[in-house]
Amino acid sequence: MPSVVKAAVCYFAIVFAVGFFLGVLRVLVVAPAIGELAATTAELPILLLVSWITSWSLVRQFEIASSLSQRLAMGAIAFSILMLCELAFSTLVFNQTVIEYLARFHSLPAMLGLAGQIMFAAIPVLQLHKRN
Repeated sequence: MPSVVKAAVCYFAIVFAVGFFLGVLRVLVVAPAIGELAATTAELPILLLVSWITSWSLVRQFEIASSLSQRLAMGAIAFSILMLCELAFSTLVFNQTVIEYLARFHSLPAMLGLAGQIMFAAIPVLQLHKRN
């Protein structure tokens, strides 16, 4: 398996695990206290920081080239796995249809979450412009 695929899988797995933990806290503790939108807004910077640090570390560990194609591949693969996993979780655990899953993106908190997921995918590329 190429290094970029290994890095992408690890990137997904680490950020997904942290996101799952934070999501449980958000839904069960924070959202009932301050509302879903405020809770999502509070969670997002934490997840993006975790994503930044994780990507930075994995790029070095797997020696991912400082090329646009390698970084795009890492982010795109990780994002694809994330979205497929989220869809599978929604349909298998919460018994939602695919249409119900997609319909939830009409809410502001879900749109904010999707924007965060897109940023997660973009981070390996964004780190190309940062001096290492």
